[in-house]
Amino acid sequence: MKTLIIFSLVFRFIFIPFIQREVDAWVYQRNWTKRRSDRKKVLPNGIPMIILQKPHKWKAADYKVYYPYIILHHLTYVTRLLFPQKLLMRSRKSMLLQMTLFLT
Repeated sequence: MKTLIIFSLVFRFIFIPFIQREVDAWVYQRNWTKRRSDRKKVLPNGIPMIILQKPHKWKAADYKVYYPYIILHHLTYVTRLLFPQKLLMRSRKSMLLQMTLFLT
């Protein structure tokens, strides 16, 4: 039993920091290097972190869809009225399927 605890502690103090350093290095390399160009992609080709920090230099378009917050509340309310908890299946996928079948 004591050997298992010792092995667990050795793993925690040696290998977890090592793995964390490796993952941090991979994330840094992934976010700070330029991607291969793709003619079919609409997004700008460049270093992702610089594009995120200074989008105006890259003429990046904002593709977000904005909606009033009240719409989300209204949809939640209508969904709860139309589909009581007893009728809803447990998975989110089935709920979305029920919603699309109801709306079509």
